[in-house]
Amino acid sequence: MTCVFAAASGDVVAQEPAQEVREQPGHGYTRKGAHIYFAGRRIDEPTQFEIDGITKVLFRPLRSCAGVDAASFEALSVEYTRDKNRVYYKLISPGAYIVEPLPKADPKTIEVVGFNLARDRAHVYWYGEILPDVDAKTLVVINDGFVWKDAKSVWYQQTRVQGADPETFEHLQQGFYRDARRVYWSGTELVGANPATFRTFGDASAYGADDRFVWLAARLLTGVDAATFVAIHQSVYKDKNGVFSAQNKPLPLANPKRFRKRADLDEHNSALLTDGLHHYVYLAYRGEVFRVESSAESLAVSRILWRGASGELVQVATSSAKLTASGWSQVTFEPGPTKDGESAASEAHVLSLHTAQFHDAWKLLRTRSK
Repeated sequence: MTCVFAAASGDVVAQEPAQEVREQPGHGYTRKGAHIYFAGRRIDEPTQFEIDGITKVLFRPLRSCAGVDAASFEALSVEYTRDKNRVYYKLISPGAYIVEPLPKADPKTIEVVGFNLARDRAHVYWYGEILPDVDAKTLVVINDGFVWKDAKSVWYQQTRVQGADPETFEHLQQGFYRDARRVYWSGTELVGANPATFRTFGDASAYGADDRFVWLAARLLTGVDAATFVAIHQSVYKDKNGVFSAQNKPLPLANPKRFRKRADLDEHNSALLTDGLHHYVYLAYRGEVFRVESSAESLAVSRILWRGASGELVQVATSSAKLTASGWSQVTFEPGPTKDGESAASEAHVLSLHTAQFHDAWKLLRTRSK
């Protein structure tokens, strides 16, 4: 190590000789001489803290990567690496990591094919562990990180999807899949779903429907007209009978024929919804929907509070407030505090947390709709 003086301050600055500058194999690993480093330490010298942290979640002894060949070391991904002799996998625990050799992996044929998924000529590896009964030669990733198949079976991560047909199995959107005979949410069959008529509503929506039924993920919904069902945004949907938020809570006055999302209001899926005449703000926080009416001076905000599940809904309160350039005013809550403690104060708190979103909605409503 040599020392030089910083020109501006006169401070002595340590400078590594050229031969000590670390090379970058990629994915966060560095090579320095005969050793490989990750996060500032040699991968073959784990600390006792890291050993203790990893062993808490394992049910076997740790394998040492002592003897890693730095000259041939190659980072295939953040998790999978190799040298000329062995394949390695990086185990992670909060605040700790351990790089272990995979004793049965072939460094000559190993390849990373998806998130935490790799294969060599003989095996498929998921989080560094061999997936038994998965054929490496015919492995195909259907939805990276979740679903893959081989010539004989379909797999949801490490679990075989019973009865699935690998030849026709495909990813639709979100967690929905289908083959020629069935529809699935993740690895769960949606009993009764018709794959020929099943439709989805985008990667941000967990709703799916066929010609007879509607599902929210793997849960069958009741009281919804499947033939006319359309998911609008997050938990808001419509059918021929109206527009609803979660559990069939109706949005007053909303016209289902024209109802749509107009704009996102933040990166957390809050949004301005409209039928062209009536307008609503959806807050991703707990999925509340507020009706809004815009004027040059203020934004009037109101909503109905419901309790109960679909088919047993009870209207327990209404709230209203006004937003002006100077903030919120006229917050009312009728008929008053409810059994779960909601009140004008709690409603004012919810509104105050989302002032920015309501201001953005108000600004959009004061401009002409495109």
